[in-house]
Amino acid sequence: MTELNIEGGGNGGNGGNEDNNITVNFSIILKSFNKLDNYIAKYIYNKYIETSETSEPNSSLYKYSKKTINQEEYNKYINSIFNIERPGIITQKDSLKIDLETMALADESYDKDPKNFKVRQFNRLPCLKRCSYIRKHKNKYKRCNINVMNDDTDTCYKHIDSPNMYWDKYCKALEEIV
Repeated sequence: MTELNIEGGGNGGNGGNEDNNITVNFSIILKSFNKLDNYIAKYIYNKYIETSETSEPNSSLYKYSKKTINQEEYNKYINSIFNIERPGIITQKDSLKIDLETMALADESYDKDPKNFKVRQFNRLPCLKRCSYIRKHKNKYKRCNINVMNDDTDTCYKHIDSPNMYWDKYCKALEEIV
C-alpha cells in the first residue's frame, strides 16, 4: 500500500504537486477500502447467507456452497449493506425543500377538510397550525412541529416566551430556495 504523505500545504516550491500526491494517495487508499468492503461482504454472503439444500430431500440441513446461486439475491444483499439509495449529506436546502413539500401537501389536505385532517398522514401540521419558532438542530434551521396554542398566537406552549433568534437566517435560507 502507498504511504500517505501529509507534510506541506501545497504552497511550497513544487507548485501544488504535494496536494496532487495527497489526492492520488487518498484515492488509492479509498479504492483499497472499497475492495476490502466488497471482499468481506462476499465472504459473509457465501459463508452465512447463500446456502443450498443437501442431496437428502427430507433433510432440513444446509451445506455451504462457494458458488453464487442467484445473482439477483446477491445484488439485493450488497445493496442493502452498502445502501446505495441512502442520501449522503442532507444540506440545509434539501431539508427545507422536503419540509416545504410535506407542508404544502398537509396544507392542501387541511384546506379541503379541516375537521377530518390527520397529522399522521403527512407527519406535518399545516402552516396555519404550526409553531413559527425556528430552532437550530444539527447545524440546520428547522421550524418547530408543535401545534399552536390558539388561532391568535403563532407559537406553541414551549416557545411562547422564547425569542426567535434564528428567524432571519431561516428566512434567508428560504429565499435562496425560492
